[in-house]
Amino acid sequence: LDFAAALKEKSRERIREHNRQLRRREREEEERRKEEEKERQDRALKMAPQIEAHRRELARRAAELFRKDRVDKEQTALERDQAVSELRERQRKYATPEGIKQIRAVSPQAPPSAASARR
Repeated sequence: LDFAAALKEKSRERIREHNRQLRRREREEEERRKEEEKERQDRALKMAPQIEAHRRELARRAAELFRKDRVDKEQTALERDQAVSELRERQRKYATPEGIKQIRAVSPQAPPSAASARR
């Protein structure tokens, strides 16, 4: 009877020890996870000024590219308008009276010339 009780007690003691070891491992694992998280946060805080500076630089570059693109588009539109205007001037300058009538018939937005206003 004492032998069975001793075996039972020894078995309980092994189970308690095993459970203690499990709890200790879980505690150590949790501490390790917390330490890793703390290190990640520390690195993030340490890098924050550099990251913010990089973000500002990218925003500055994007704004500069946007301005350049807008200026290029405006310049292209201006050049196109000038080319069209010069072409119309040349056409008016060298147009025959019949050609002028054709141009006016095709493009009614052209302002009437002084000669046609006198008729």
